[in-house]
Amino acid sequence: MFSFVPDAPPAEGEGRRARKKRETREAIVQAARRLMVTNGFDATTMEAVADAADVSVGSLYNYFPTKHGLLFGVVAYECRALLDAGQAVVDADEPSTGPRDAIENMMRGWVDALRTCDAALLRRSLAVGFLEPFDQIAELVSLDRTMIEQLAAIVARHQSRGTLTRAVEAEQAAIVLYGTFCVAVMLWLSTPGFPIEDLATALEQQVKVVFRGLLPRRGRNAP
Repeated sequence: MFSFVPDAPPAEGEGRRARKKRETREAIVQAARRLMVTNGFDATTMEAVADAADVSVGSLYNYFPTKHGLLFGVVAYECRALLDAGQAVVDADEPSTGPRDAIENMMRGWVDALRTCDAALLRRSLAVGFLEPFDQIAELVSLDRTMIEQLAAIVARHQSRGTLTRAVEAEQAAIVLYGTFCVAVMLWLSTPGFPIEDLATALEQQVKVVFRGLLPRRGRNAP
């Protein structure tokens, strides 16, 4: 659905030219975000973004060859908050926390982070993302991978604690769990009147299905 690796902090010994390029790219993305959120994607021109970022139009196209590429950069920038929220859960996961609670905590954190993202821009990026060359959506694909890695870290940790089965590889389990998140978000974005407040509740129900499974159970406590 999304995927992005956030801009790394300035590396020790980073050259002036590299730092300038990073700062210029950041200024372009921030300017584009302001204009797209205020005026909408269609009404935002590359010329207006260049003017707002105080760069030439030619320089803007050097960083983002297409307007859709710029949109993906904006969405990736907005989605930094999801990575921060997920990593906070990975870092805070204690032995006393059950695996289902840990995963639900991560998804609730992601939902809270989505509040800082513009839904219209996110919806537009999903609509056109599959039509663009891979290099244009590489940041978004990277975000997916990072979020899957965060889920896999939780799964692997609880496998080592004996609170989750080792019969399933952590990464495969993480992909299934991440799939529930992606589908829920796409339904939220495509369903008029679906409040984001209900998204976390829907995800909890989906995670419950993953943990309980679909096979019938025998015995007195079978559903």
